[in-house]
Amino acid sequence: MKYQVIIDGDNISLERYFQDILSKIKSITKDVFTHTTVICQSNLTFKYVSQRSIALSLHCCKTQNKNATDANILFHTGRFVNQGDHVVIVSNDKIYCEIEDNINVTIVGFTPPQCEYSTNRLRKKTIVQSLHKLKRVNGESYDVTLDDLEQFFPKYGRLEIRKYIESLRLHGIIVNASDVVYINDALRTVDKILPE
Repeated sequence: MKYQVIIDGDNISLERYFQDILSKIKSITKDVFTHTTVICQSNLTFKYVSQRSIALSLHCCKTQNKNATDANILFHTGRFVNQGDHVVIVSNDKIYCEIEDNINVTIVGFTPPQCEYSTNRLRKKTIVQSLHKLKRVNGESYDVTLDDLEQFFPKYGRLEIRKYIESLRLHGIIVNASDVVYINDALRTVDKILPE
C-alpha cells in the first residue's frame, strides 16, 4: 500500500504543514512510500529553512471558482483510492469529514493552540501591530507574508486575511502578488489627510 498525502494549499499553509503537521503524517505513514500533492488556487510561499527537503507535486486549479480546490481534492482522492492507495487529506475544511473512513481516507487538520492571539480579530490596528512585531523580531528587511500573519489571527484562514488586507489598500496596507504584506508610507500620509 502506498500513501498519497493531499494538502489543501488554500487552507493549510506550507509553513504550518512543515512546523505542525508533517510529524503527524510521518506517524501515520511510518516508513511506507508517500507521495505528497499540494492542490491550490492561491499563491504558495516557500520560506528558506536550512536543510529543509521535501518532494511534492503542485496542482493548480483550472479556475479560481469558490470550490475549485475542494472539487480537485475530492477528484484526486477518488482516483488514488481507486488505485488502491491510502489518502491522507491535510485540511481544516469540514467537507472532507464526509468521506473519512480511516481505511482508505484519513483527514489531518490543524487546531491552533490557545495563545495570546486566539481572540485577535481582523482589524487595521491589529494588522499594523503584527507587522511591526514581525519586523522587530526578524529585522526590517524581513518580508512579512500572509503565512506569518496567520499566527496572529488563528481564527482566520489565509484567504480571509488576504481579502481583509486588500480592503485596506487605501489605508496603505498592501498585499502583493507574492503574498508579501507591507505598509506603503506614501499611501498612509494620504490616508491621514483624507477622512475615512
